[in-house]
Amino acid sequence: MTSFLPEKFSVWGEKNYFSQPIATIASMAANLNNSGSELQAPWPQELAVKFGAKGYNGFECLGAWQIINPNALVGIVETVRNRILEFVLKIEAENPDAGEAPPNSEPVPMEKLQPLVHNVFYGSVGSLAQNSEHFSQTVSMGIQPQDLTRLVTDLTKHLDELNLDVRQKQRAEVQIAALKAEIAGSPDSALVGQAGRTLRNITEGAIGSLLATATQPAVWQWIHQTLASFR
Repeated sequence: MTSFLPEKFSVWGEKNYFSQPIATIASMAANLNNSGSELQAPWPQELAVKFGAKGYNGFECLGAWQIINPNALVGIVETVRNRILEFVLKIEAENPDAGEAPPNSEPVPMEKLQPLVHNVFYGSVGSLAQNSEHFSQTVSMGIQPQDLTRLVTDLTKHLDELNLDVRQKQRAEVQIAALKAEIAGSPDSALVGQAGRTLRNITEGAIGSLLATATQPAVWQWIHQTLASFR
């Protein structure tokens, strides 16, 4: 019963995130429909054992999972397909022959194409140039003091979840301590930047592997994005 899950763990009983390519999701949906089975998204073992049997007196829980109906996967595929079709129809409305245009041509003027395209970025983006040439950009990126404090707090609290080896964990703790020292006084941007970049390099792979299975994915998503701002 998911109602017994603490709020910070409720995502495991209520939501599921798919980061696979759409072709993979389409294949999963087809295979599940053909076999008549359903997709299972398991809870972490510790979560299942501790909370899974609450509400069922006298029983223990050894495993728990979400059941995902294949129709939900079909819905994802159909949504993507419809978005693509909508985009193609808008292009066709501007120029019915756009699909037959020769390479390096411009069948639809850029000023008409731009409103049809929406870019969504997950993470820090310092600059962006699309279909541009003969220009220069100057970008300044930084991290706010309150975000730096939160980064140190969250990393200190959740560092064990990364399952770093002893050496890497020690290195991460040294960098976190360095950031704490800077926060306590007048932060030196060079030292903060160096510590942040080192932390990013140490944790990048582990965070990437953890995001799909994290107990609190939102926390790790934020940490990942914040560390990415250290360049």
